[in-house]
Amino acid sequence: DALVNDRFRLERRMMLRGTVFHEGKPVFQDIALNEIVATSAEHLRVLRYDLAVNDEYLNEYAADGVMVATPTGSTAYSMAAGGPVVSPEADCIIETPICPHSLMDRSIIFSADKELIIKANNDQNNSPIMTVDGQEAVNLAPDCEIHIKTSDIKTKLIKLKPENFYEILNKKIIERRV
Repeated sequence: DALVNDRFRLERRMMLRGTVFHEGKPVFQDIALNEIVATSAEHLRVLRYDLAVNDEYLNEYAADGVMVATPTGSTAYSMAAGGPVVSPEADCIIETPICPHSLMDRSIIFSADKELIIKANNDQNNSPIMTVDGQEAVNLAPDCEIHIKTSDIKTKLIKLKPENFYEILNKKIIERRV
């Protein structure tokens, strides 16, 4: 009834495009509404990875993995990993180490015009993989890089209820603490 009677609103949400490069050539590409994750296929193995922003080296991390999320994804796996909650209309990219092996490694929020480059530093004990929105894992060969940036494709969500993001946040997250 709400759709037929025009009692709905459309929300546009940014998405991320993740491209895996091997030896400088793209070998896999997908888009994510929530997040792109690089982790080890071997359970309980630390992944060492380098992070660059627009081809400028930022840091090397040791963690169970790294997640790059959209504001829409910030209230899902990213939040569970300790990332910030971000309003869905924001245009930004959220990088969160998953269980980092350092007290100083925290989430970083980047503007939507940045490109993040993740390079897993493989060793004999690690088999890095990438997942996009929790779907099938893609194996990352040695010397692969994941390039993540804002996609040109936007998701349109139909909102049938008049609740806004803050009301939903209050109901789902804050009220569960009581």
